[in-house]
Amino acid sequence: MAEETLTIAITDFNELIRLITEQNKRHDNNHAEFLEQIRSVNAEHEKRYNEFYRISQSILTEVKKSVKNHETRITDLERKIVKFEEFIKG
Repeated sequence: MAEETLTIAITDFNELIRLITEQNKRHDNNHAEFLEQIRSVNAEHEKRYNEFYRISQSILTEVKKSVKNHETRITDLERKIVKFEEFIKG
């Protein structure tokens, strides 16, 4: 009887270990899937950030060119004004 009880207990214990191992595998798979989803979202965010950065740098470059162009035009106008004032003074 004690031997039979021990055999049942060992069988139950082995079944418990099998169930725990199975549960751990499912848990690990869930973690792996979750990490993959996080990596995927991070990759998408990085892609969007890089595109935003590229576009913003392009806009900044265009703004700088425009400012430089306006500065050049202002300088040219200032020279013309000085020449005109000199012309008026005679």
